[in-house]
Amino acid sequence: MAAKTDRSQTRHRKTDDVTRQELNQYVASSGRLDGVDVRVFLYLSDLLNFETPVTVPQIQIAEVLQRRKPHISRSIKNLVDAGVLVPGPNGTRSSEWMLNPDYGT
Repeated sequence: MAAKTDRSQTRHRKTDDVTRQELNQYVASSGRLDGVDVRVFLYLSDLLNFETPVTVPQIQIAEVLQRRKPHISRSIKNLVDAGVLVPGPNGTRSSEWMLNPDYGT
């Protein structure tokens, strides 16, 4: 029984990996996103997943990327508008995000 679970998880992980690659390619080639947007995406994509929102305060992102918070807020808005990020159930003010699970479907 454990083998089926492992195969199922591997299959799901491969699907996530393919979707993550497609999302990375879209962000890298999008004319809608600038350098700060790409840096914010790169930072967040390592922390986020496609299934559950994760809290990542914008001030944390700003400190790590050595940018001002308004730049981070604008980049997150751009990533949401581009369909890359999805706010958590409490909206954008909660700093909960996830990668768009509908991307590529």
